[in-house]
Amino acid sequence: MQTERKERLRFFVYSFLTRLSPTLSTRVQYRIQNGRALHLHPPVLFSEKLSWLKLNRYAKDPLVRRCADKLAVRGYVEECGCASLLNELYAVYDGVEEIPWEKLPEKCALKWNFGCGFNVLKNGEAGFDAADAAKRLAAWRRVKFWRFHAELQYKGVEPHVLCERFLEAPAGAALTDYKFYVFSGKVRAILVIDRRDGKPERAAFMTPRWDYLSDIPSRYRESFLPARPASLARMLEAAEKLAAPFPFVRVDFYEQEGRAVFGEMTFTPAAALNPSECPVDGKSMGELLQL
Repeated sequence: MQTERKERLRFFVYSFLTRLSPTLSTRVQYRIQNGRALHLHPPVLFSEKLSWLKLNRYAKDPLVRRCADKLAVRGYVEECGCASLLNELYAVYDGVEEIPWEKLPEKCALKWNFGCGFNVLKNGEAGFDAADAAKRLAAWRRVKFWRFHAELQYKGVEPHVLCERFLEAPAGAALTDYKFYVFSGKVRAILVIDRRDGKPERAAFMTPRWDYLSDIPSRYRESFLPARPASLARMLEAAEKLAAPFPFVRVDFYEQEGRAVFGEMTFTPAAALNPSECPVDGKSMGELLQL
């Protein structure tokens, strides 16, 4: 309960700062997370350049806003010739009150199209609490997600609940995230996260050729050497097509039975405050990101 109160207070304070000034809010949060000032004139570090993009170009770019919307991005993926990578969409609802809980598939994923983490999973197990799921979705609907970390690409997104196919790993395995770091249309690194019971426990950075790059000791409990996904070539091709218009975007995928499945496009990982990163070919990601 104490943790929840602190989180609500933090959201209130950061939201208030964002309404005053997105730049001020970002500077304050950056100082708190990193223990140093945020330099924007000029930005040098990866986090600084992402923050500059967040507050300037990405805050105003209609294509960025479209691709940050988990519903609207599906049209963009289709236009880029990657429709086959989209997860199956069962239904779209304008509000929680429209969801026919008793008619939902035995397994599905419900999520709001704005922001991050607003997901409810119906995994086929007995005891699914529809009332609790509806309560959580309704509470998230009231959240102005863009205000929390001044991620203005989410501002003005028309809210919808997506009902999609539930993605699951084979029995006894983990669902793996493949997060492609794309700089100026070229994949330079892939962050692979092994999720067991929904928790990100192990992670590693890999090259596009699937050579080991680095672990992330500050964020994940352990490193590992992930198996090369069967659909790696398709993921690489799609990531570069989707990311072509942007100086940087992280394009996320899953793999199901050897097939790549598009996840989302993330323009400001970790809200640009403290993103996971590593050197690539002797260069920092700050050097790779050209504004």
